[in-house]
Amino acid sequence: MGLFYTALSRATTLGNKDGQGSAIYFRGSHFKRDRFSRLGKKKHSDEDYAPIKKRELWVNYLKHHTQKITEVNEDMKAILHWSESSRFDYETLHKRINSYVKAKSDNRSF
Repeated sequence: MGLFYTALSRATTLGNKDGQGSAIYFRGSHFKRDRFSRLGKKKHSDEDYAPIKKRELWVNYLKHHTQKITEVNEDMKAILHWSESSRFDYETLHKRINSYVKAKSDNRSF
């Protein structure tokens, strides 16, 4: 439901000041609240679709395995500085990813 809301809110801001030029219009007999409030549920069921279940498991995992940072040390500051000051163009990043994938596949052959 959150993703739907985000997509909808972005599209409706494409209209003019009074919202009349919006990029999304809802019409017809199939536009019902229940249809949109159950986007992640299987038809005629209360069971979530597999991606929804996986997302819930992932979110729960993150909640239980997240550590709060109480004090930022020098290593953390250096990493943060590097992440804010480093830039890679698409080609450099693409080559680096391909090299990593190749190295991983080469190591599996042993």
